[in-house]
Amino acid sequence: SDALAVGAAVTAGAAAAP
Repeated sequence: SDALAVGAAVTAGAAAAP
């Protein structure tokens, strides 16, 4: 797995939460 891809997914999830 690519750490950058994982970070991007987490960032997208955090941005979508609110």
